[in-house]
Amino acid sequence: MLTPDDHDRITALAQEFARQGRTDDLREFIEHGLSPDLLDHDGNSLLMLAAYHGQAETVDLLIGLGADVDAANQRGQTPIAGTLFKGEDAITAALLAAGADLDAGTPSARAAAAMFGREHLLALPARPAEAVVAGCFACDNTARGEALPIRERIVVTEHWRVAHAFDASLPGWLIVAPMRHVAALDDLPPAAADELGGMLHRLTAALRHEVGAVKTYVMLFAEAEGFEHLHIHLVPRMPQQPADAMGPKVFRHLGASEADRVPAEEMDRLATVLANAYR
Repeated sequence: MLTPDDHDRITALAQEFARQGRTDDLREFIEHGLSPDLLDHDGNSLLMLAAYHGQAETVDLLIGLGADVDAANQRGQTPIAGTLFKGEDAITAALLAAGADLDAGTPSARAAAAMFGREHLLALPARPAEAVVAGCFACDNTARGEALPIRERIVVTEHWRVAHAFDASLPGWLIVAPMRHVAALDDLPPAAADELGGMLHRLTAALRHEVGAVKTYVMLFAEAEGFEHLHIHLVPRMPQQPADAMGPKVFRHLGASEADRVPAEEMDRLATVLANAYR
């Protein structure tokens, strides 16, 4: 059982992790029971601290874990008003996409935007209502746009977004998902369907050149709860791939434990080289 001193030390560490952008360390604390809405003595949430200090990846983590995007500190300031003051445009977009209240707090985000000439940041591109489904993993990520880390937006076109699988232990396991929420191939707009073949061809060439794949596996299921949004697995088949990871058995590499997953830094590195090879 934690003593009050232990609790204070853990709280102080978590707040410092948020300020410094030590995302993996903060994730570990939260996975072991720390509240993502932890407050400091001034009422600043972890999300406020990460946002104010420009830590976009940490902000993404906290939003994804359900942190309150409108939690105001004791001075009435909200995270989105703070990012508008600091000029953190990408984080402002992420908070806005997560549903931040533009009229909450003192000053409100609207007032802060007007004060610093950043009203244009409060307008997200309009998307048709049927194009997005609340609570859908793919839709929620797509809505964050440029605020996503590079591993979640290796290639982005009008119709498709390519990401590295977040829970894979095999480097280069890609997910190709449509920008619109569809559940089956024949629901795709014709232009999206026409683009898909060429995209898979070019991504496979990039995986061959940059990762060393001899070919790729292409799979589509979209059956898991919360992941019904159509998404195509494009998986590198490596030269020395063991027999127990060949064909459908390659799924042993998906759903990996935190310790076995491709590290975020390596996913970002791969994303950058694959994006460059795709161009």
